[in-house]
This record gives sequence, structure tokens and C-alpha cells, in this order.
Amino acid sequence: MIRTSIGSLEKYDGRSLVLALGPVAAEEISEGAVRVPSFSPEELEAARATPVERFRHGVHFLLAQGAWEENPEAVREMQAWAVSVHYKYFHLPAASEDLPDPQGVRENTPFNILHHLRLAENVPLHLLHPLADKLSGAGEGKPALLLLPGPSLKEIGPHLAELKKHCLLVTISRCLPMCHQHGAMPDFLVQLDCTSQQGLFFPEYLDLSGTTLVALSVAPVAEVAHRFAGVFFMESFSPDILPNPFRLRESWLSSLMPCMGLAETLGCSPVVLTGSDLCFPVEGEVYYSGALRAPKPKQGRCQAPLLDDSCHHIQLDDRHGQPKRTTFHYLATAGEVETVMREITETQGVSFRVLEGGGILSADLAPDVSGRELLDMPTLDRTGLEAGLAEADRGEESLHPLRLKMSLLKQLESLTSQRRLVEGIPQEGAVEWIDRHPFLKSLAKAGGSKRVPFMDKPQVLGALREMLDRWENRLRLGLAWTALAMSLGKGQDIHLLALREERRAWAERIAGELAGARVRILVLADGGGTDADDEVPYNDLFRWLQARTALAATPEAMAAVRRVIPWKDFPQIVPFAELARLYRARPPAGRA
Repeated sequence: MIRTSIGSLEKYDGRSLVLALGPVAAEEISEGAVRVPSFSPEELEAARATPVERFRHGVHFLLAQGAWEENPEAVREMQAWAVSVHYKYFHLPAASEDLPDPQGVRENTPFNILHHLRLAENVPLHLLHPLADKLSGAGEGKPALLLLPGPSLKEIGPHLAELKKHCLLVTISRCLPMCHQHGAMPDFLVQLDCTSQQGLFFPEYLDLSGTTLVALSVAPVAEVAHRFAGVFFMESFSPDILPNPFRLRESWLSSLMPCMGLAETLGCSPVVLTGSDLCFPVEGEVYYSGALRAPKPKQGRCQAPLLDDSCHHIQLDDRHGQPKRTTFHYLATAGEVETVMREITETQGVSFRVLEGGGILSADLAPDVSGRELLDMPTLDRTGLEAGLAEADRGEESLHPLRLKMSLLKQLESLTSQRRLVEGIPQEGAVEWIDRHPFLKSLAKAGGSKRVPFMDKPQVLGALREMLDRWENRLRLGLAWTALAMSLGKGQDIHLLALREERRAWAERIAGELAGARVRILVLADGGGTDADDEVPYNDLFRWLQARTALAATPEAMAAVRRVIPWKDFPQIVPFAELARLYRARPPAGRA
């Protein structure tokens, strides 16, 4: 709960943390209250050191008479900070089962199949690409322009191509259409959002060949990663399998945090924000595109500084004194962004700016900068940067393939038992039965939970089986890549399926592209049966493939398999081009 009172503790619930701002009379302050009487740097630092657990039940702001009128910016900053702690660690984890819950707000966190699906489908990427610590210092001293999708971004669009000549562009997927429209694709794309709808922001017509992707380990990027110039991950998906402790600054409050964290890692300065309004007109659009508009207030609006989370919106003045409205989520985001800005500035000496926009971020922490000032900066030479990024993307991580294999096999074993659970759904009351089983509930949610109540049993079973099939396919794909990586590392045989007539040409290509790797070519054979141990007869192909965990294939051989067995997908077959990429990323011992 978030409430505010002036002068005395009115309607205090007895549980919320009391944050007293200004010279509140001692008799009005409850025991254990956090006091900031004069807003001195020492008082502010001491208040920000308040243990997170004390925010569990919310915050009650107790303002001294005149505190808002005399110190509006200090009061706003402290309110935003306190709201950010409560929202990040308590309110949002309680509201969404998909978010991390470091404080244990939820009694039980249900199985999240989409999380496991994404981990499995991203296994090839984790074997090919490193964490973002390899980008350290790659943009040293270069200005970075962070593009976020707030209303003010539309004013920047026509000037974006010119601004790119002087700044590195860092953005998120929602801004890609605008970048394309104005002929200025970003240097870096930060992918924190894990919703399935993210694929809509990557239409085929977008040219991403000059953009580097920096993604969360479970982000839905498997289908688009190959279109980027390079790929880096924000963090390890498992410290036991990939023990690199690096973690880019990120938060489930906003994608702005990892954008700032990337700029910090690159060594950029100044870091200029645009579209990071975190507020919108009193009546108007939420995003720069105008495609989405603010929802109508459900329970009215409160006027800053009298924060009351029974209201849907907060009305307040932006950094330029213009009336705007925001939400508690956006105010919380502003609080965390300002905390991160303060940390980066103090530890790295990075200068933050806001480009000719309003918004509610602190003007002290991030003063205004004009477009003219940015255009007066030296033209950016990206030649060295591009070469450095390509070299960084070749940085190999100390990933343990055997541990990865065992993890994938354990999930496959679990999946088998879950199939039995699906088949045991009773004829009557299928929906209620699903609601009582966390795994089935997760399956239904991933497959479109809104449809389940309107399905009959065959439809429900079909939807659940489809999700299980997807999960098994991704797990077997991950196993295939892992097995090939282990074979390369140990110098063991790798089977390459080819057509008979292309055998000689592929033997020469392997010698040139996979020097040092042990690749054994197996050819598809016509007719019935063969005793040759390097031939696979077509009439035994299905059984033979089913028995394999991993093999590579030439494009022609893959096309032949699809013609012979069109109804079956074989994730254990890895195209030769992908095997060659894996070889370059994880060459055999002695070939690095």
C-alpha cells in the first residue's frame, strides 16, 4: 500500500514503512520511521540504505508542512525511489507469476514452461555466442543515444539519421519500426522483454545486419538471432553450466535499465536518453507511435505529492514544469533509473543527459542536451568498433557441455512423465482438473489459456500435446547441438549425411572448413538394404534417424530426408552450415 499524509499520520495502517520527509514534528513520527528532515546528502544516503524487507507492506509518506513547496525535486526523488523498491520486490512479484521473486512474496511459483522452452531453443546460441562482458570498453568515450518508446521520441525521428553519425544508437525492439522508417537502424538492440509477441517487432524487411543483439538468456530470439551482426547475452542461464558471474544491469521494471547497463559496459559517455519520458500527456498517447493509448483511469487520479495507489494515475509536473500524468509503475521505474544513474556516475564517471524532452527523470542527474549540441560532436568512426565487436563475438565461454547435456536429458525424462499426466485428464471437468495441476496450468497458459475454458476435451488435449511436442523438439535440438560440441571438443566422430554424388566435394570442403575435426560422411543409398557401414538405405531411414541423438547434413541430404519423411521433424539433424559455425566458436583442441 502507498499512501501520503501531511503533518500527521492520517489513516496509517500500522504496517507500512513510514518515510518522513522534511522537519516533521517528533511526536508525529512512528517508531521505526525513516527520517529525512533536511534532505542533506548524508540523510538521503542513510535513507536509501534501508533494508528492502521493510518495504514489504508498502510505504506511507509523511510530509512536513511546506516540504513539497520548498523541496519539490527532493521529495519527488525520494518518493520515486521508495515506490521503486516496494514495486520491484513486492508489488510486481505478487501480481505476476512470470517475474522473479527474490523476497519470497509468492507462496508457490508455478512451473513456467515458456521459460524452459526458451532456454532449450537458445542452447545453440549459448554454444555460439558469449556474455556481454566481452563488450567491455568497446565503445570507450563514444556518446550513446538510448532510444525508448515514450511520446517524445516522435520528435527525434526526422533527425535520427544525422544523430547516428555522431552517436551509437541503442534501442529496444518496440522502436525498430521508427528506426527503419527514418533510415537509421541501431548499433545495438537490447532484448529484455520475454513475451511471445516480441516476434512481431522483427518483420523480414528489417535489415539487422549492422545491429548487435544483446539479449536476456531466456529472451525469444532464437528465430531472429542469425539476422544480427553479433549476439551477446546479458547473463548466464545457469551458473553450474556457464559459470561466468557477469550480469548486465537489468530489471523487470523496464528495458531502460539494461540499455543503461550496456552503455556502461561499452564505456560510453555521455549517455543521452530520449523517449524515456515515463509519463504522458494529461490526455493523449502513451507511445511515440500513437498505436497504444493510455487506459482510462479506473479509480481516478491522485495529485503529486499526495500519492495514493488506490488511484490508477498520478498527475504531476514534468522536469520542465508541464502538467503530465504517469502510473505507479512508471514512477517506480524513474526511481530505479535514478538510482542506477547515480551509481554509474559515481563509479564510472559517466555523464547522463536527456535529449530535448520532458519526462520525470531528475534534471540534476541528467541535464538537458540539445540536438544541436549532439550534432556538433565529432563524426563517429565505426570502423574500429565493428572489428572489435566481431572479435568480441568470437570470445568463447567456459561452458560445461556435459552438465548441459545432463540437464536437457533430465528435462526430457520429466517430459515423458508429464505426457502421462496429460493423457490422464478425465472426460468430465477437464478445465478444473488442469487448474489443480501447476504443470498443466502452465502448459495451458503457454498454449493460450484464454481459449481453454471454451474447449472440449479433445481440443484441450490437442493444445497441451502441442506444447509438449514443442518442448520436446527444443530439448532434442539443444541435445543435438550439445552432443556435437562435445564431439568437437573430444575429437570424436561426427556423422555428416550426404548424397552419394556429392561425397567427394564434401570431403574436400570438410578438409578446408573443419580442419582437425573428425567428420565421417554417410551417404543415402537407394534400393533395399546395404551392408556398407557408410551407407544409410532410404527404406531404413526413419528407424535410423530415430536412433540418433545428433548428426549433421548437407542441404541436399536434408531436402532428401524431407521428401522421404515429410510428416516428421528431426531436430537432431543440424545443417552443415551450423556445424561450421559451432566449429568456429568451439574449435577442437589445438585449433583455437
